[in-house]
Amino acid sequence: MNDDRQKQVRRRALRLTLTYTAMVLAVLVLLTIMVVIMMGYRYNSTKGAIEQTGVAQLGSRPNGATIEIDGNRIDKRTNDKISLYGGQHEFVVWREGYETWRKTVPVNPGRLTWLDYIRLVPKDLKTKTLGTIEGAVSTQFMADGARALTVIKSGGVAHVEVINTRDKEKITREKITLSPAVDDTAVSDITIKEVGQSGRYVLVAATVNGKTQWLRVDVERTTGGVLNVSEAFGSDTAIAEAKLAGSDNGHIFVLDELGNFNRMETGGKHEKQRLITNVAQFVTYGEHTLAYVSKPSSERTVSVGVLKNIDAEPAKIATLPESAKINVALNRYYDKDYLAISHDRDTDIYEGTFPSKNTTSNDGRYRGFVPIRSFSRDEIVTNLVMSGNGRFVVAGSELGYKSFDLELMRVSDEARYGQAWPYKTQWLDDYIIWSSDNGKLVIREFDGTNPHTITPITADGNTVSFDRDNKAILSIGSQNGVPTVQRTELVLE
Repeated sequence: MNDDRQKQVRRRALRLTLTYTAMVLAVLVLLTIMVVIMMGYRYNSTKGAIEQTGVAQLGSRPNGATIEIDGNRIDKRTNDKISLYGGQHEFVVWREGYETWRKTVPVNPGRLTWLDYIRLVPKDLKTKTLGTIEGAVSTQFMADGARALTVIKSGGVAHVEVINTRDKEKITREKITLSPAVDDTAVSDITIKEVGQSGRYVLVAATVNGKTQWLRVDVERTTGGVLNVSEAFGSDTAIAEAKLAGSDNGHIFVLDELGNFNRMETGGKHEKQRLITNVAQFVTYGEHTLAYVSKPSSERTVSVGVLKNIDAEPAKIATLPESAKINVALNRYYDKDYLAISHDRDTDIYEGTFPSKNTTSNDGRYRGFVPIRSFSRDEIVTNLVMSGNGRFVVAGSELGYKSFDLELMRVSDEARYGQAWPYKTQWLDDYIIWSSDNGKLVIREFDGTNPHTITPITADGNTVSFDRDNKAILSIGSQNGVPTVQRTELVLE
C-alpha cells in the first residue's frame, strides 16, 4: 500500500516537473520569438530564410503622400515607418498636384534609415512679388524665415534695411543708418558678408575712400547700432577676413593681412587676443572652435589644424603641399566631431573629438582625429561645406558638387549645375542645395537628385530662404531692372 502511494507521489511530482518545465520552455520560446521580432527578424519567403529587417522612416512636406517601394504601392502614407529587408530599395513618393519624388537608398538590417526630408514641389508653381527694394546691392534672408537684410546705395548714400517678410502679401522696410560708424556718403561698394546665427547681428564690408571697412550691424537698433570693426580692431594692418563668433556672444574672429588670427570683444574696450599666427584661411564652428590653413612654410608645405579652447595650443591635423588648392569645413554630427579637408580633387574626412586642451604628440600632430573616408571629384574643389545638421560634406566647384553622407557612409554621384555657379555651395536647409541655372532658381537634394526649377531670380550677392512656416520659398527677383522680394508657394491650399 505504501509502495503504491509512493509511486503515485512520484508520478505526480514527475507530471508537475514536466508541466512546469514545458511552461518554462514555452515562456522562453515565446520570449525568444518576441525578442527576435522586436529586433526586426522576419521570415523572407523569397530566400526561404529568417532575416533581420531595417526600418525606413519616411516623412514628407506636405504629408499624406502615397508611398511605393520597389514598384509596389503600400498601404501606408507619409509620415510613417516601414520595415524592409536589407539592401537597396527604390522609394517613390507622390501626391496629386505635386512632382513625384524618388530615390534609391540602402536599408541596413537592424538600423533606422531616415527619409524624413522629402520635399514635394507643386507642378504648377505660383510666384508673387511682395515689394520692390530700389537700390539694393546685396540681400540675405535670415534664418528665422521672417526677415531679410539688404544693403542699399541710393542718392550717393549707403544704408541698411531690415525687410519684414512675415506678411504673405507685402513687405515692410526699416532703415538702419551707418553713420557715425562710417561716412555713408563715401561708400563706393558695400556687401553683406555674414548673417549671425541669432539673426540679430550682421557683418558688412564697405569700401570707403578706397579702403575696406568691416561693420557689425545690430538689426534691432535703427540708430547707433553699427560698430566699425576695422576701427575697433585698432591695428595698422588691415583686416583680411572677419566672422561672428557662434551665437553672437559679443566676440568677433578677425584675421589680419599678416596672418594673425584674433578674437576681439565687440563691447567695452574691444580687447583682442591673438590665438594663432601665420594663418591663410579659417572656418568657425560654435563659440570657440575653428579650423585653419597655415601660410606656406620654408619646406613649401602648409598645415591644417583645429583649435577649440582659446586658451589651448592649436592642434595640427595634416600637412599638405603649398601648391594644392585647400579648403576646410567642420561640424558635429550626433556625438562626434568631423573635419573635412579638400586638396585639389580629393577630399579627406576625419572623425574624432575637437581638442579642448594641449593634447598633441611629440611631432606636434593631434591624434584625436582619424581619417575615415576619402573621395575624389572630376575637377578641383573650390569650396567645401557641411550641412547645418552636420550630416553631409559637400565638395563643390563652379560646375557642380559631390557629397558624402555621414549617416549612410556613402559618396554621391557628381551633381551638375545647368551653368557655371561661381559662388560657394548654398544650403536652403539641411538637405536641399540651391543655385541659379540660366537665371532661374533650381533646388536639388544633397546628392543632386530630385532637381526642380522654381522661378526666375537675381542671384548675384543674394540668398534664398524658406519662409518661417516652411511652406514657401523667398527669393530676390527683378521687375524692370528693380530688385524685388518674391514668394513662391510650395504647399497647395
